[in-house]
Amino acid sequence: METHIPLIVRNVDLDDDETLEQLAIGLADFGWQETGGQVVATFFTKSSDPVAAAAAAALCIRRVLPQASVERVDEQFVSLADIAARAGLSHEAVRLWAAGKRRTTGAPFPAPRAEVGQGRTATKIWTWPEVLVWLEAHYCLDLEPDTAYLTVRQVAQLNALLQEPQKENRQGRWQPVATAGDSIPDGLEQGRRGEGSSEERKASLIWATRGRTWGFKFLHDGGFRDPLPVYDEVFSGVWDEPEAWRRVADKGALRFPDPLGRKDRAGRVIPHEFVLLGPLADEVDSVDEARELVWPQVADVFARVWELPKPPSVET
Repeated sequence: METHIPLIVRNVDLDDDETLEQLAIGLADFGWQETGGQVVATFFTKSSDPVAAAAAAALCIRRVLPQASVERVDEQFVSLADIAARAGLSHEAVRLWAAGKRRTTGAPFPAPRAEVGQGRTATKIWTWPEVLVWLEAHYCLDLEPDTAYLTVRQVAQLNALLQEPQKENRQGRWQPVATAGDSIPDGLEQGRRGEGSSEERKASLIWATRGRTWGFKFLHDGGFRDPLPVYDEVFSGVWDEPEAWRRVADKGALRFPDPLGRKDRAGRVIPHEFVLLGPLADEVDSVDEARELVWPQVADVFARVWELPKPPSVET
């Protein structure tokens, strides 16, 4: 199942040749369109944590298009007429469902999200993903096979991340490497270096791995200018076990083989090594628990970079 996440992006001109070239080079994995006077970039992911994956995707947009502003999720508001047209149903059938006048089993038709206009010209609107789920559950109408959308709760979570990126950085949600180009997006790490407080460095992680053709590389530095001393300290007592979890004070060393069994050009399964810092380390007591916590956050990123001819790098 693939999750489609449409993001409203401001300050992007799809009629500009230079912008289109930038999209083709650095953001070709998105679906770009202009609808209702708004530019929408649709992100496609199979990640088990689509919110984190979409937040990382938004950072990539900002890196490739510094002038762009990823504002929020496009919830795809639709009227009764829109629903009827998309579902291939009569307007009257949809109106009766919405009014609760047509018998159905189970949950009623989704409640309208808002009302546009006033008086006789007022129009109720719904979100298309909610309507899709209802139509499939009650009438087996699978209008978009193998496609999922964010739930209402996930939309709220992602919108909060998009509105408060700096707050999220301080709380330690690790910031992934860019999926377009060869470096982490500008601004992700710079605010965490130098004068950053110890609290800013606590809830984070260091991630080292290798790709198909490139050797071991730190893909996330945990906010340290040089993560190697911290890495060496935590992994000093971890030998060659393919899987390992070891606590060292307020840190944890985690190693596990690539969950999809991806191999380097020598035929070796690629290992992933992490140093979990502060609260992240406190949440786990085993390899399995740590893998469940960390891997969903990095899976999409690694899928995009592991076959690159050169490793992505952290900017300083």
